[in-house]
Amino acid sequence: MQDLLVLKKLTKYFGGVAAAKDVDLNLKGGMRLGIIGPNGAGKTTIFNMITGEIKPSAGTIEFEGEPIHRLKPHHISKKGIGRTFQIVRVFDEIPVYDNVLIGALAKELRFKPTQEQHREVDEIIEMTGLQEYRELNAENLTVSAKKRVGLATVLVTKPKLLLLDELMAGLTFVEIDEILELLRKINGEMGITLVVVEHVMKAVMELCERIIVISSGEKIAEGPPQEVANNKKVIDVYLGEERK
Repeated sequence: MQDLLVLKKLTKYFGGVAAAKDVDLNLKGGMRLGIIGPNGAGKTTIFNMITGEIKPSAGTIEFEGEPIHRLKPHHISKKGIGRTFQIVRVFDEIPVYDNVLIGALAKELRFKPTQEQHREVDEIIEMTGLQEYRELNAENLTVSAKKRVGLATVLVTKPKLLLLDELMAGLTFVEIDEILELLRKINGEMGITLVVVEHVMKAVMELCERIIVISSGEKIAEGPPQEVANNKKVIDVYLGEERK
């Protein structure tokens, strides 16, 4: 079976500093992968290269067997890669419904929505638990609800691969459990492959089938959650600090 996403020797320099160096990854469709590591390790840089926001200094990115590392972000999005951001990006001054609708329109590069797009927006709003907020301007929402709006706006573009950048940061334990349930549904029912960058270790360990660990731009470990959690090198550079 062909891998959905393949990174080969992916490298990015900013000046003389390597934000990512020789990162390899083979990701099967339908998986739930976690990426962990200290702040500044290069995790978001990897996301930015996959989505075309920055270009690699070296290495390649393949999606469904095709190279995408030279494509523009909107072309990569149309191929089926979506993402959320550490800092939630929503339009505060318009209702939740319109925020999600903008995602549908952007996917098809349309200015006037079709009945089908309205139906899809309704379905995504219901799935993400935003029905009671649909007519509220996004500025009136909690952090948790805003994050759901960001997620819904990506889901309506029908991604095959969803990159989640600290989606659960700042949430309560109850809200984290709700997001985990939603992500399992997105993965299981919608068949969307998930790659999760997260510092909430409980969430990563419960959700992900496999984890890679990035430190100073380099991959230092990869494996099932429990194996990674017991890796001495990972404990020394990351988990030991997290557990203090």
